[in-house]
Amino acid sequence: MKKILKPKEAEDAIYYSDFSGKLLRETPPVEINIDFNYGSKYDGCKLEIHLTDEEFDDLLNFLKEKLSTDFKHNYEQFK
Repeated sequence: MKKILKPKEAEDAIYYSDFSGKLLRETPPVEINIDFNYGSKYDGCKLEIHLTDEEFDDLLNFLKEKLSTDFKHNYEQFK
């Protein structure tokens, strides 16, 4: 989660984890951006999530369980 500290000025922001609420650095270690395209029930929506490395590991483990074998094979660097 990004909180704007000085609105209507040059942006000065701090970041918090969207899972734990933990204060992150000036730039979050993990930022996930998801765009929902035409045909999706969320058409036109954008989702931006800020996480720590550890929180991303939990999310990645969850995703690994759902991914197809072909997709997993193409992204072996996440083992």
